[in-house]
Amino acid sequence: MNYASTVNILSGLLEHIEQNQKAYGSSAAQALNDCGLPTVEEFESVLGDHDDTLEIGIVGRVKAGKSTILNALFFDGEEVLPKAATPMTAALTILSYDQEPSIEIVLYSKDDIKDIEKKHRKFQEKRDNLIKKYLEENSNLLTKIVKKDIDIDAIAHADDQMRDDELSFYYHCYEDIHRQNDQMPDEEIIRIKIDNVFNINEIILDYVGSDGKYTAFTKSVHLRLPFDSLKGIQVVDTPGINDPVMSREKITRKRLKMCDVVFIVTPTGQFLNNEDVKLIDRIASSEKAREIFIIGSKIDSQLFNIELKGDVLERLNTLQTKLSMLASSTFRNLKRTNLEVDSMYDELIKESEDRVILVSSYAQSMVQKLRSEKILTDDEQKLLNRLAKDFQSEMSDPATKLQRLTSISKYSALEAILNDLRNDKNRLITEANDTYIQRINESIKRCKDKLLNALESKLDAMDKFDLAELKQKHHSIKELQSQTTDDLDDFYIESVRELKLGLSKFMKERITKSIDSFEVLTQTTVISGGVCSDSRRVEKIRTGAAYHKLELLVQNVEEHVSDTSEEVIFNWKKKLRRELTSKLETLVHDDVIDINTIRSILSQIYPSNLEINYKAAIPQELAPSGTLTGQSARDYVEDIISFGQATLKSQTRQDIKLYIKNLEEQLMEAQPSKYIFKELERQVEELAELVTHKEETEELIETVIESLEAIAGE
Repeated sequence: MNYASTVNILSGLLEHIEQNQKAYGSSAAQALNDCGLPTVEEFESVLGDHDDTLEIGIVGRVKAGKSTILNALFFDGEEVLPKAATPMTAALTILSYDQEPSIEIVLYSKDDIKDIEKKHRKFQEKRDNLIKKYLEENSNLLTKIVKKDIDIDAIAHADDQMRDDELSFYYHCYEDIHRQNDQMPDEEIIRIKIDNVFNINEIILDYVGSDGKYTAFTKSVHLRLPFDSLKGIQVVDTPGINDPVMSREKITRKRLKMCDVVFIVTPTGQFLNNEDVKLIDRIASSEKAREIFIIGSKIDSQLFNIELKGDVLERLNTLQTKLSMLASSTFRNLKRTNLEVDSMYDELIKESEDRVILVSSYAQSMVQKLRSEKILTDDEQKLLNRLAKDFQSEMSDPATKLQRLTSISKYSALEAILNDLRNDKNRLITEANDTYIQRINESIKRCKDKLLNALESKLDAMDKFDLAELKQKHHSIKELQSQTTDDLDDFYIESVRELKLGLSKFMKERITKSIDSFEVLTQTTVISGGVCSDSRRVEKIRTGAAYHKLELLVQNVEEHVSDTSEEVIFNWKKKLRRELTSKLETLVHDDVIDINTIRSILSQIYPSNLEINYKAAIPQELAPSGTLTGQSARDYVEDIISFGQATLKSQTRQDIKLYIKNLEEQLMEAQPSKYIFKELERQVEELAELVTHKEETEELIETVIESLEAIAGE
């Protein structure tokens, strides 16, 4: 089915649903949500205007190295594209070809700002209500005596609850806008012509820098550049997928739908973590892209792993084989749970060695600078010194040094892939568009089937019951509620208690295993005293390397907490749904409640965002400060180990305790008994309304069924 006919069918179905809300009731919204149907405008925006530009998405976690990779590919390693200083300054950046270099900056409109202000007020109202509720629940004679403390606790509780709320972005965004309101530009789109592309950073820092004059007003930045490497393609550098600000992450999700090819950037030290795997799954099963590549960034950080043997090339080959096998295993696991897209996973499994590209932006930048005799940054020089120390024979002369750095960078492989994609763009664009159209048509068919089933179920129910029977059914539900609520609530409370214990146990076990094995040692160097004095031993520590090790520890702890949360809660939901259904089967009778209705209700009762996207902070005083010696080295090692082994463990355990406490509060507010019987009553009342006007309703529903079946589709 082609683009035009799909637009007509989608438009017809959505108009049909809007015009027949009375017949559908709540079932229409449920069907649309289950099938993920886009609006016509969203569908058209994904397929664009069918030009011959290949859209390539660069996506990954915050600080995965996306902007650094683009700088190395297109700007000789110069930091033309600034890194996001914080998630709040992350902006969508688009690169495309144009003979006349320019920058287009899209700012929030006045209507946008009004909407942001409205959501800012909603955030404040929600936060104020949380504070009020906390004070009401925790106020007693003792807390009134120390009112200042309870007020502080209430604010901390509300702030923690609101941290990941989607309104959080709008709150912070409007606060920044309000502070800089006198600097708001009059234009909504700013176009700047540029003479030197390497001065872009200086220009756009005003719009995306952490201290930029207009950062608070910036939506996106589009760079049009006269680079042959950009001909025929458009590169989209997206905000990170693990952005703690959920609404910012939605920008990434929306833009991904428009990409024909996606490169997922994942640090090799934490290759394909849980968030990366979820992203691959979403792209493969719901986006239009048919080509997915995995870029393992920061490969240079893994070369010194004590488990690796051999020279640089042997270590690179070992890492390539190991991570390609991990990618293949990941694709196989995803295939087992997504049989409808197994052909795409078959390609990824078969070509995993070619789909995984391990790169080092540092090495690539060093190659470019050494060739042009430019000065290396401090971090680049440190890497070069360490390579020269550990691989002396391979770094002995300038020619060999450049050869090895080129091998480490692996950018030639990345450039070759981009070149192949550019040459094959017409086929890729056509395939991506056809895939997306096919998926939308499949969603339309599923939606139609769900709507048809909902209408036919209503007709069957009206034939099965009259008003007297529905009144009796309503009474029976009330009786059943009074008879079973205590039993169900006790069962649910015990289930939540088991969840708390399981979360606490597994989280503590996993973080303890990581933290207890953490160590940092000083290096002892013997310095000869020459003829006139004795030799002496000097201890030293390279703080950059030690700090990087601490960063990896913190990342591992964050991963363990977040992944354990998701894993344990997923299994708990599945088990609870199964056990509640089994328990209700022994309590109810089909003449009162259909057990299939119970199953449907149970699938919708849990609050969203129960999982934690955990972040831990490293104290600023531990920031790297070059090489330390003697007592300064020993003090730094003591401080960094103290944080890594004691403070981090204590801080994380306190955070876990608070998370589990808040999770318990959320879950206790969603007690199934209350929701189940409320939903059952609503369904009976809705059916009673239909039966009251039975002839009229039956005629309406039959007309709507005819209208629905008349909508064409596969």
